[in-house]
Amino acid sequence: MSRSKGKSKSKTTKKTSKKPAKKTAGNAARANTTKKVVLIVAVLVVLLAAAGFAYANNVRNNTPERIESADGAFYCYNKAGDIMTGRWIDFEGNRYYAGEDGKLYTGGIKEIGEASYYFGDDGVCFRDVFKVGDKVYSSDPEGRINMTEGWEDREGGKYYNTGNGECYASCIKDVEGESYAFDEDGVLRTDTLFEQDGKQYFADIEGKILKNQPLEHLGKNYYAGADGAFVKNGYTPYGDGYFYINDDSAIAKEPVTLENGYTVTPDPQTGVVSKKEHDISLSEYIYKGLATYIKVDIDSQTMIFVKDGELLVSTDIVSGMYNKYDTPTGEYSIIYKARDVQLKGEIVLEGQYEEVPMTEAEKAELIKKTDPKDVPNLKFTKKEPKKEKWDVKVSYWLAFIGGNYGFHDASWRSYFGDYIYTWDGSHGCVNLPVWAAETLYNNADEGTPVFIY
Repeated sequence: MSRSKGKSKSKTTKKTSKKPAKKTAGNAARANTTKKVVLIVAVLVVLLAAAGFAYANNVRNNTPERIESADGAFYCYNKAGDIMTGRWIDFEGNRYYAGEDGKLYTGGIKEIGEASYYFGDDGVCFRDVFKVGDKVYSSDPEGRINMTEGWEDREGGKYYNTGNGECYASCIKDVEGESYAFDEDGVLRTDTLFEQDGKQYFADIEGKILKNQPLEHLGKNYYAGADGAFVKNGYTPYGDGYFYINDDSAIAKEPVTLENGYTVTPDPQTGVVSKKEHDISLSEYIYKGLATYIKVDIDSQTMIFVKDGELLVSTDIVSGMYNKYDTPTGEYSIIYKARDVQLKGEIVLEGQYEEVPMTEAEKAELIKKTDPKDVPNLKFTKKEPKKEKWDVKVSYWLAFIGGNYGFHDASWRSYFGDYIYTWDGSHGCVNLPVWAAETLYNNADEGTPVFIY
């Protein structure tokens, strides 16, 4: 029994001696782990500190703080106080580019890489659509100038890039067979009446300039000519007739008085002026605004008859005897006309007298008043103002003052014009060659204006 106990004690002792050894190894492992964690944390702290320093340093070096000018150039300084070089800089909403020497690009188009950019005098890079002087340029949001020709739809409107970065502006240009107009900002004009170089045009909703057609805008009618410019102060053909365009470029629908005094009367609904009216209004023979009239020039002894702007008669005449039976000058009109008229009349010759026989009654009265012894010596005549009488038949008669003055043929005359009227003039009428009198009679109506001067 004692052995068994001894063995038991011996086993117990062995077990007791192993347990402390296992406990010591676990503690060592845990200690090692702790050391590693501490080391890792220390390394991380160092790394984070280094990263934080690098980040802070990067921020200081890459963050612009101010732009200053010196020696005629602009420079951008970072938060570290150093001049930024060789890079794009975004500062206070604008873009800049600093060259390798730190100077900001300024004053026009500059090449950076394979792109072109436009910089203002203060170094700001222009972006999107921008205007410099009277030129308009197109670029993207980063400032790269667009070098592709064609239409561009932008927020502010439609533009046309010419292929070198510039857009059409303040002009009219043909694109693919159509004419378009661009305002001073380069925007395509659409659905509007506008003025270009002193002329008016109209662009439709697509921007195309209308040509060779009438159009209406804001209650007014216009006519666009061959180049699109509104016709102004004159005629333009339309169908079988014409439009007359006023000085405001509107089609006239009410009577218009031209510079020559003639009044054109368009159709009040369509504005069309007939070809006949057009031709009449442009006649070189319009006189005092009239296209039909008779005009007599006493000094040159000539007469013209114009009807509807066409010269029908131009002839020499013989007017009233100079300083005796002068033809009255002034403005008259044809009162009436007649064929085969017997012209009779007499004129008292002022200051001239003649002896004429007394009537029987006058003789008796004279004898009664005379001493009988003197009766044999009486002269039975009396003095009266001298009169000149006429009685002729004419084929064509057109009166312009009562029944006393008019135009008529003078078949008894072989010559007209020159100074005949100073020694063999008429009794006041206007003597005409037969052919002229006939033409006048057949074409002049009552009311035809007559001018004698």
